[in-house]
Amino acid sequence: MLQLSLIKDVGNITIQNLLEKVGADGLENLHQFILSDFLKLGLSQARAKQLVAGLADDTNLKKELALITKYQVSWITLADEGYPALLRHIQGSPPVLYWKGSLAALQDRALAIVGSRQANQYGQSVINEIVPQMVQAGYTIVSGGALGIDAMAHQAALKAGGTTIVVCGTGLKYVYPAQHATMFAEIIANGGAVVSSFAMDTVGMPNNFPARNRIISGLSQGCLVVQAAAQSGAKITAQFALEQGREVFVIPGLFGDPLSAGCHNLAQQGAKLVHNIEDILSELVPSYRPLVQNINKTTSNSADLLVNLCSSPISFDALLATVELESNALQERLFELQLDGILKQNFAGLWEKC
Repeated sequence: MLQLSLIKDVGNITIQNLLEKVGADGLENLHQFILSDFLKLGLSQARAKQLVAGLADDTNLKKELALITKYQVSWITLADEGYPALLRHIQGSPPVLYWKGSLAALQDRALAIVGSRQANQYGQSVINEIVPQMVQAGYTIVSGGALGIDAMAHQAALKAGGTTIVVCGTGLKYVYPAQHATMFAEIIANGGAVVSSFAMDTVGMPNNFPARNRIISGLSQGCLVVQAAAQSGAKITAQFALEQGREVFVIPGLFGDPLSAGCHNLAQQGAKLVHNIEDILSELVPSYRPLVQNINKTTSNSADLLVNLCSSPISFDALLATVELESNALQERLFELQLDGILKQNFAGLWEKC
C-alpha cells in the first residue's frame, strides 16, 4: 500500500479499487502481476503500465521508509484494521495515513472546526464559547493547523484540557506554518495528533489543501464553520463534509461582513445555523438533552436556584424547563440578576455566573 501510494499519478481511488478487488491478503501478490493481470481488474492499459513499472522500482519506497524512521513518524494503511473508521468510508480514502502523537485520538468522536485565516475578535469569541463546551462533551477538535480560526480552535481545545488533531497539507518532514511548531508539539504531548495523507517529503503547495480539507471533514462527525469568505478553504471543507454525509454547522455573522459570506451561503444550502452548543450536540448526539441540575421546581428561592443552575452556561429554555416560573417572570428575574452583576449572557446566548 505504501509503495502504491508513492507511484506518480496513481490516485487514491485507483488504490482503493485495487484493494477492494484483490483484498488485503492479496496485496503482496501485486509485485508478481504483469500487464494482463491489471487489465483483468478493469484498469486501463496506461494505468496498468504505471503500476507494473512503479511496483518494480522500490527506490521511492526505500527513501520513504528512511524518512519515516528519521522523523519518528507512525503510519497506517487502508488495509489495516486500525485505520480510522470514519475516514475509511469516504470516497477516495487516503491509502496511507502518517501521524505523530496518538492514533487513539483519530478514533474519538470529533468535530471539525474551520474558518478564515483573517479571523477577528468575533471569531475568537465564538471559539472561546464553543470549544470548551465541546471538549466537556467529550469531543476531539479537528482542524488544519493554519493561522486564524484553525489555530484558535486548537489552542482553545488545549486550554480546556481537551484533545485536538492537526491535519497537515504537507508531509510530516515539515512543520507548516513554521510558527506553529510549539503548538504542534503541545498537541502531541497532550494526547492529540498531527496527521498527514502526504508522502514525507511533500512541500506545501496550493493544490494540496483541498485534499487536506477532505481529511479534516472525513475524520469528523460534523464540521463547524466560523467566519468564512465566499471563496475560501473553510467553505471547501464544508462542501466535502456535505458530500461525505457529515453534519455542517455555521456561525452567522454581521450583515454585509465579507468574512461571513461563506457561512451565510452554506446556510442557504442547508447547513445548520448555530446559536448555542445545544444546536450542535442535538444533531451529533440524537439522545442529547440539555444538562440541568435536578432541583425541585417548588424551590421557593428562585434567585438562588437560578444562580445555582447558571454555574455552567445554560439556555433560557433549559432554565424554563427547570424552575417554577412563567416565561415573562423568568425573563424579569434574569434581568434583575444581570443588573445586580450576578448573572450574564455570554456570546452564545447562554446564561452564566459573572
